Amino acid sequence: MLKAVLSSRLYQFFVQAAPGLRELMMLGKVLFEEERKLDREPYWDLIIVDAPASGQALSWLRMADAARETFGGAIAGREAQNIARMLHDTTRCAIVEVTTADSLAVSELLETHSALQAMGLAPAAVVFNRLSVAGFDAADVSLLAKLAGAHRDLKRVGRLAEIARAQLSQSAHAIRALKRVRDETRLPVIEIAERPGLHRATLANAIASSLAAEPDAAAGAHRAAAPG
Repeated sequence: MLKAVLSSRLYQFFVQAAPGLRELMMLGKVLFEEERKLDREPYWDLIIVDAPASGQALSWLRMADAARETFGGAIAGREAQNIARMLHDTTRCAIVEVTTADSLAVSELLETHSALQAMGLAPAAVVFNRLSVAGFDAADVSLLAKLAGAHRDLKRVGRLAEIARAQLSQSAHAIRALKRVRDETRLPVIEIAERPGLHRATLANAIASSLAAEPDAAAGAHRAAAPG
């Protein structure tokens, strides 16, 4: 019966035409899974919602309050109220923001952070992804350049020094971006280092090991997470 309803043209037309209904249904699915029980215990230990880009994710989160105000005590209004209650309950739902060191990404993160606070949804943590910090300093680069000047047969050392300087500049930018995120959000920041040369399972295992060694940055929020 469910398959017949979902595949019907009337249902598809209704979902496409009703503003925000698709978003409300998606959040309703999250609520359903969060409330599932098995022998009176939660069915899932943890639910992670990998939300879309920040603009669309904010539309998702706004929809619960908008639908609650629009539909009032009707079935859709009560469901929206239950969703809104879950999103605002920090013991059930933790919002984790994600950024990289890119200037546009950091600006978007901070705008999203302000929008979430204005909605009464306090983010729990920030994931700072692909953080690239050089394992050397300017003195090391200077020494490398001196070697290039002292040994003319080391033709490629000069080029390596140029690459190293560029890496130092990139590292300095990343550190400034990280500090800005910490200062302006006042949230725990989970750092995920850039790992060049690693792919797929190897990369996932390296990141998992790194996160396992970190303290729980979002302690107290342990059930559902959104947005990405």
